[in-house]
Parts: sequence; structure tokens; C-alpha cells
Amino acid sequence: MTPFFETNPVDRLDALASEPVATCTAGMLANLAAASGLRNWHLKGRELIPVVQGGMGVGLPLDLPEIAREHPDVALIPILSGARGVQLVVRKWEKKGRLPDAIVIEHPRLAGGHLGAAKIADLNDPRFDFDVVLPQVLAFFKSAGIEGRIPLIVAGGIGSLEDIRRLQGLGASAVQLGTAFAVTTECDAHIAFKRVLADAKPEDIVEFTSTAGLPARAVRTPWLDKYLRLEPRLKDKAHKKEHCTMRFDCLAHCGLRDGTATWGQFCIDKTLGHALEGHTDQGLFFRGAGRLPFGREIRPVGELMRWLLGGIRPTVPTVR
Repeated sequence: MTPFFETNPVDRLDALASEPVATCTAGMLANLAAASGLRNWHLKGRELIPVVQGGMGVGLPLDLPEIAREHPDVALIPILSGARGVQLVVRKWEKKGRLPDAIVIEHPRLAGGHLGAAKIADLNDPRFDFDVVLPQVLAFFKSAGIEGRIPLIVAGGIGSLEDIRRLQGLGASAVQLGTAFAVTTECDAHIAFKRVLADAKPEDIVEFTSTAGLPARAVRTPWLDKYLRLEPRLKDKAHKKEHCTMRFDCLAHCGLRDGTATWGQFCIDKTLGHALEGHTDQGLFFRGAGRLPFGREIRPVGELMRWLLGGIRPTVPTVR
């Protein structure tokens, strides 16, 4: 199968948009456009704008407006988890003359990858529950005089039309799914990458401290299992390195490079790259905690969209 962006990305976006069930939101397509490096692309009269997301995985994105100051048409969408973080970001951005174009509210108990809590013990804190966070954020928007100006996009543990409707009832404007789309047929990751995510059982998913210093959630692959067993020894030997392992410093603060003993002691860029290429013995496979819509099955995006937007399950069998 040809990877999604190996062919002309505009043609691929046209093909996606032609699917009746895939015309979900311009936001989804805008993310696709940004991922493929497109600029000022139009879809049936609707302009797609590049999107930059910044989140708790690298700290509160307080300086994002300054970074994007020369690109006013770029949509800025911070990823946060708690109402307090939303207030801090909005207040800080207001002083810089910018409001978020939307905010992703990501639940650290349910999402995959880097998580929006200070430590692993906080992942299950009730303050992150959607029925707590969304009303608090909406109340803040109202008191700040910005009601209705910042859409809230909810992420983490979403797998059905019922989930979406419930979250809309709490005030969400949209939802964001990661793992469910990562295991679709169209995803250009290696088939082994998809199989690791799709085959993972609840007991296979673990939380640990990443080299970014934050809690993270991933599948316990052979590499991660070995790393977690060796982690105490690696932390004991942590020391500041002369330079980044990959020599391009993907993190401003890195536990491995900076010798921070309480943080992860591995190269996150290298291990994520190995995962994308399907190397289960070397890769770090981030995954959300929830059950996938189609269990272990790898199915097309169109079928996933029909399920999410219409509650229509596929009837054609698939090979697992």
C-alpha cells in the first residue's frame, strides 16, 4: 500500500474529502495540511490554515504566540489538561495580543504519549475528569468575557458516537483521537507499529517518566520492558552529556542529555523513530489507555468515521 503522503498530498486530501463520511471538520483536514507542509490550500472554497499544537508534553506553551508572531494565519491550539492550566495560558496569551484558536483538553488518565500531569501519581486525579474540567473552563471563559470565542476539543478515551455526544453535552466543540486513527489502513506507519497498538491488552499498557520529565503512557514492548527493568541502574549513572545523542536537541530539557536522574534515560526521538518503522525490539510505542473502536482490527478511515459519526459498525470482515 502507498503511504498516505507518498503521493501528491493535495490529491490525497481531495480523495479524503470526497468520502461522504470523511468531511468531518476543516480542523481535521487542516491538521493533515500542516503535516504535509501545505500552505494556503483550499478545499471546495474553504481555506485550510496551518495548525501548530503545543502541549503539556513540553510544558505549558506560554510563549507560543511570540514564536508564531510573524505567522498570524497559523492556528495556535494548546494542549492542556486542567482548568488552571487553561487560565494561565489564556491570561498570558491575552497580554501578548492573542487568544488560542482552540484548546485541546486531554485527560491524562486516558490519553497516550506525554501526559498533562506533573507526576504519575496525579494521573487519576478527579480534577482532570471532563465533567469537572469543561464546566470550570467554560465558567472561566464567561467571567473573562471570552465566552464562545475558544472552541474546546476533548481528547482521551473517546471511541464512539455516544462518547462524542456526552462530551458535546458538557460543552465540547469537537473531539480528538490519536490511537484509533494510528491503527487505520491509511496510516503510513509500519504494519508492526499498528499491530503493537491494536493487539495491546490493558495489562500491556504502562505509565513511566519520560526523558522529557513528564508521565507518559505506552505499550510494554520488549524494549520498554527491558528499559524499565534497567531504569534504576541507568538513573544511578545519569550524567550530563557533551551533546545530544542525535545532535539536534529535540527537547529544551532532556533527562538523558542533561543527566537529570529523576527523568527518563533514553533518546525519545530515536525510540519513537524505531516504533514508526516497526522495530518492536527498539521502539517506544505511545498508546492511549482506552479500548479501540474495532478492537484488534485494522480498518479504513472511512469505516472509523462512519462509526464515530453515525454509530454504524462495518459489516465486511477483515483480516486481523
